[in-house]
Parts: sequence; structure tokens; C-alpha cells
Amino acid sequence: MTFSTLDDVNTTGKRALVRVDFNVPMHEGQVSDDTRLRAAVPTIEKLRSAGAKVILLAHFDRPKGRWVEAMSLAPIAPALAKAWVTPSPLPQTASARTRPWPSPPCSRGRFYS
Repeated sequence: MTFSTLDDVNTTGKRALVRVDFNVPMHEGQVSDDTRLRAAVPTIEKLRSAGAKVILLAHFDRPKGRWVEAMSLAPIAPALAKAWVTPSPLPQTASARTRPWPSPPCSRGRFYS
């Protein structure tokens, strides 16, 4: 069985919905290990450089269908911006406008049932 890779797909002018694992360890409101954030950058950059509008889907912990401020991605945004070297605004809703770059993660898809 063969699998397609990003090299096999023409993403120019298309939206790329990417599920990212940004469930990172935190200490006193700061990201203590940004490995998962940095690991996502090559895929995001590859899509972006190929002309895709990248939409990131992420979550932080498990809110069980309700808004829980402590589980917001907002505290992750500064570390994410540092990993991308480009500031990335964080929308407060699950639906965000798409644009070539930077693409903010759609925060809290699990808050909406």
C-alpha cells in the first residue's frame, strides 16, 4: 500500500486543514516545552510555500463541550509566534478567516457541541 505525501498533492490556492497537537506542557502560565509547536512548523511552512491557505485545528486538554478559560490556546500563542518567527493572532471562535500566512489555530473546537 502506498500513501500520498505533501509532495504528491497540488495545494496551490487551496485550503489545507491541518490537525496539530499543541497540547504542550505548561508551567505557571508559560509553555515549558515547545517541541510540539516546533515540530508542526515544517509541515505548515511546506503547505504555505506551496500556496495553500493553512488552517490549523488544535485543542488544549478536554473541556467536555463547554468553554473553560484555563483550557484556552491563548497562553500558547506567544510560544507559537516564537516558533514561527511571525506573530499569530488567536481567534476566539472555531471559525476563522483563512489567509496565506500567518494562520492562527482555530481555538477550542472541542468547546462547541
